[in-house]
Amino acid sequence: MTLRGLAKKLNLPYSTTRKYLLVLQEAGLIKLREGPVGLMIEEREEEALKELLSLLKSGYTIEGALKRMKGERVSDDTEILKRLERIEQSLEELKEMVEELKKEKTHKKGWFWWLFKGE
Repeated sequence: MTLRGLAKKLNLPYSTTRKYLLVLQEAGLIKLREGPVGLMIEEREEEALKELLSLLKSGYTIEGALKRMKGERVSDDTEILKRLERIEQSLEELKEMVEELKKEKTHKKGWFWWLFKGE
């Protein structure tokens, strides 16, 4: 597949596709080859690009994503784990609040009771 073909397939600008492939090559994660009509992209390179795009979309920097792809420990991982802990803590607090609201609701009498209490 050509670089242009890959860009079209992934719905990315040509320049962005080329930039990220060159970044992956400089990091030693892929090896690009020149073909008769420009850079030739094989499935291995396409998969590496998709992984890079996925990591970037999830919040990694380019440097962090490349380290992650190489299997190196990334400082971004620590930050993500801290954020996950905070989210889990917030979720537990929200669950407790919902339970409290449910208890309050069962203790209060509804509008129907107030409507007919005089009879």
